[in-house]
Amino acid sequence: MAVPFDYCNTEDISTAIAKWGRIISWEREDALKGMILVKARVTDLIDIPKSIRGSEGENFEEESWTCSVEILLEEMLGGGP
Repeated sequence: MAVPFDYCNTEDISTAIAKWGRIISWEREDALKGMILVKARVTDLIDIPKSIRGSEGENFEEESWTCSVEILLEEMLGGGP
């Protein structure tokens, strides 16, 4: 995910993915401004959107941004039958 640097914290990331997942952990490198890696638990991969939109306020004049979401690894929990 690529998010504004000010919003790279656990609370804002949790809010951004709350509709489709729960954070397990996340990492950020200062050299890669705004780029974060989130490890999350989701019910179904189809629920994960291709992008996340955010804004600073509720008015249309406020600053807004869009960040893409990429699935890097899929690991099923539990075992097979």
